[in-house]
Parts: sequence; C-alpha cells; structure tokens
Amino acid sequence: MLNIKSIITSKPTDSIKDTITYLEPDIVRIYIDVKNAARTLFIPEVMDELLTASKPNQINSVIFQGLLYYAAWWKFYLMHLNVKSEIIFFSDVGISTIYHKNISKDYKLQREQSQQTSGALENDFAILYRANLDLAEKIINKLPTMYYVKLKNLESDFVPHFCKTRVFTKNEKAFNIICSGDKDMFQLLDDNTMMVFKQNNTDYSIGKHDAIKYYFKSEGDEKLSKKIEKINPDWIVSIMSLVGDSIDNVKGLHRFGIKKAADIFSNDAVTEALFGGSPTAHQKLILETDSYFPDTKDLDKEAEKLKVGKSLIEAVGGDDTIIKNAYKLISYEALCKDLEKKDSPSKIRIINQFYNIFNTTGEDIMESSTVLIDILQKNLKDLQLTKDHIEALFY
Repeated sequence: MLNIKSIITSKPTDSIKDTITYLEPDIVRIYIDVKNAARTLFIPEVMDELLTASKPNQINSVIFQGLLYYAAWWKFYLMHLNVKSEIIFFSDVGISTIYHKNISKDYKLQREQSQQTSGALENDFAILYRANLDLAEKIINKLPTMYYVKLKNLESDFVPHFCKTRVFTKNEKAFNIICSGDKDMFQLLDDNTMMVFKQNNTDYSIGKHDAIKYYFKSEGDEKLSKKIEKINPDWIVSIMSLVGDSIDNVKGLHRFGIKKAADIFSNDAVTEALFGGSPTAHQKLILETDSYFPDTKDLDKEAEKLKVGKSLIEAVGGDDTIIKNAYKLISYEALCKDLEKKDSPSKIRIINQFYNIFNTTGEDIMESSTVLIDILQKNLKDLQLTKDHIEALFY
C-alpha cells in the first residue's frame, strides 16, 4: 500500500476534496509548475544535500524523483476519490522569453542580472536542475495519462491556460488543480479550477474568490476587506496591470497601489465607464483594439460616483502604453493570441510541441510499471522510489 507520508508532507486542504466530491467531474487534471512547486513542496528538504553533493560529471536525480513522488501522491489521492486523473508538468529553461521581451526589454531584468552574479553553488544547482528536467521530459511523456511540457525562450506558466482553452476542448466535465504559488496564475482560477501551494509552512487551497483576498492582503483591514468583497475576481489581470509587478519588473501606474485598485474595482459604475463593463469586455478591448480604455468614455456623467475613475484617467495622462503593455505581459490569453498570429516567431515550434506531446501514440506509452522500474534502475545511481510509488503512476 502506498504510504502518503513517505512521499510528501504537503497536501491539499479539505476544500479540494469537498469541491471534487460536490462537482463530480469526469476527470481531474493536475498542472504542476515544476520550478515553483518543487521549491516550495520538496526541494527545501534536500537543498543543502544537492548543493554540497553536486559534481560536474554526476547527475543527482533527486529533483526528478521528487516529481514522480509528487505525481504518485496525487494519483493515489484521486484514486481514493474514485475519479479519473491526468497530470501535466510544465517548466521552462532560462529566463529570456521572446514574447515578453518584444513588449518590454526590461522584463525580469533584475532576475537576469541576479542569475549572472550568482555563486558557484547556485550555478551547480542550476546545472543539476536542468539535467533533471531533461530526464523528466524523456520519461514522463511515456507514462500513461502524464505529460511534460518543457519550453525554451518562452515562459511556461501559461501552459494550463493554453491546455484549458486550446488542447482539452472536448465536451467533458473537468476539474483543474494548479500546483503553484505564482500569483500570476490567479487568472486561471474559475468555478472548475483551484490552486494549491505552500507558503511559510502553511498549505493553501484557494479558488478565485480566495485569490482576490490573498492578492490584496486584506486580512486585518476591515475597510479594505469590505471593498474586496464587492470585486469580481475575474478583474484580476486588469488589477495587476494597473498595480504592476516589481518582482518581474512590470511597470504599473506611478503611485497606484492595491488600495486605489480596490476603490476602482469595487465600484461597478466606475468599471462600466472605464473598461466597458466586464472583465471579458476589457480583455477584448485591449487584444482587439490595442486600447486600455474605450474610445467613447464620458466621465462627466455621475461625476461624484466616478471621481476615483477620473483620477485614474488623469494619472494615465492620455497615454495608456504602460498599463496596456503590463496587461499583455501578465495576460495568458494575450500570449496565446500572439502565438496564433501567422507572423509569431514562436508559433510553429510551440504549437507543434504541444500537440506532439498530447497526441502521443500508443506505441510510445509504457505498458507497465515493470518497464519503468527497469529504465529507472539502469539510469539512476540512487533509486529511492519504491515499487508502490512507481505503480501508483500507472493508476
């Protein structure tokens, strides 16, 4: 019998189980953000060992085995809920990204500079990490109901959105679980999608309404909390584009923070006047007309109600370039739309890679855990996975 405790200490809260039980989906898809989930869920426990034991000519496979541990844990968990499952791992190599750099050459500039000046141990870890990803890609894509998407020169955090809207489009009742603490992925959350992550030794399982509270950090601020309760969580990308993201060097409006954002997006009259009424309408406005605000806006009407809206227009000063670009840098749908353009430099390679992965033929799939065990024993010097762990991957 599979021992859950031996695989991983972090687990989803009861809300995941309750939601799956309530929705009764045909299938549950687990999307695992390899870099983010690994760092928060199991890498910290072995980081010192990895950095001190690394050798230039030796691959330590503990990261790869950790991914399989985590996948086995989810397979076992969902098997006991009596629901069919698929697992999609996604990662990217390096920081440079063609799409984002075309919009802003300063995108993630601080991270690139930090990477260039990192110490020897961190560089050793980066080598180990990439070698583990190569191994994961080769093996995981041969396992039944498991996929590994590894991208170069393009960030992979849009993969769940691409899969939900372009790959898995057949008529099915699917529930999605995103294993990542990346707040940009809050835009993925809907009635059939939740996120799980670990922060400060606390396990989180959140839906789209929880994500708004988490983003605004409203705990303990009663006035802010009341405003947030009125915000449609589907506005998250519009909110983030105004506020910006200092970590990724995405510029928002000067001196425009979460409190001003709460003032605007908690007022339906303001959002109607500024953005066309709904998050979907605003997204369409930006992606189809290349404008952040509608051409026909009359803020003189109901002036008192729209006071905060008028201040936003004044802050923009007639030039919406900064926030329009911020929206495109953050929005996964904007990236996907770009990939679908005929002249997109990444289109052919990326699209073909996706469909090659998800249309794997039967001949390429391993038929039994015995075959996988044999492959692992031949390729890994220190195999920590047990037969029970490996068999769980074939459920």
